[in-house]
Amino acid sequence: MKRLVIFVCVTAVLMISCAAAEGSSPFTGYSYNESVKAFEKAEPEENREANLFFNLFDVSRSGPLRDLVRQLLYNGQSAEEYARQKSRAWKKDYRESAANNPGYVMDWNYDEEHSLASAGTFAVITVSISEFTGGAHPNWFQTSHVLDLETPRRLGLDDIISQAGFPNLYTFIDRELRLLSEEKSGEVLPPRAPLSDGIFFEDSILPGDFYPSGEGLCFQWDPYEIAPYTYGGIEITLGWQELGLSPEGESLSAAFGD
Repeated sequence: MKRLVIFVCVTAVLMISCAAAEGSSPFTGYSYNESVKAFEKAEPEENREANLFFNLFDVSRSGPLRDLVRQLLYNGQSAEEYARQKSRAWKKDYRESAANNPGYVMDWNYDEEHSLASAGTFAVITVSISEFTGGAHPNWFQTSHVLDLETPRRLGLDDIISQAGFPNLYTFIDRELRLLSEEKSGEVLPPRAPLSDGIFFEDSILPGDFYPSGEGLCFQWDPYEIAPYTYGGIEITLGWQELGLSPEGESLSAAFGD
């Protein structure tokens, strides 16, 4: 039986924030990579390893914005503390999995990528995670955080959509999901047919994760969240002009809209 030994290779890079068009950005980038070999002595084709990749954003200057970002993204920790803690947990899980099943060790992968878009007094940090710990396929997840940098706070739909605009919002989402179901399945979904007659698990689907774009407000659901994995992530866009926006929603539209 192969003797299990963990070898670790670590690289960490702290990147200085880039200058924004109007002054300096409050965000800094942080990258951290780690790889873990499963066995000390094994032929290259037999050895296995876990690889972790982090490309994150943090706020270097202390204050309410840093507190908000770190609470939303890192459970109150810095980006570096979060990445190292996540890596320690993964190494532990990998070690236990390899020790318990030495003949069935697979390569594990964890990739967390953050993207940043800013316009006016708003910023959007999108967290994309892909992970594989064995099984038929990797899993991936995406979450967007729409931030008002002046307050600072994370905006919810009720900050962007007016109270009068919510009934139409649900109607528009239903409309777009029906069109998407037909596009992905190749089968027409009649107007009065339940969504579950198409590709979706449920008949009533609440708004998913959202973020602003030039075309409008985009809503997305992860694989398995509202439809089978084979259809991937589900994403629709509702044009700014058809949404019943609140005053803050109008400011967001003016900042990100084409």
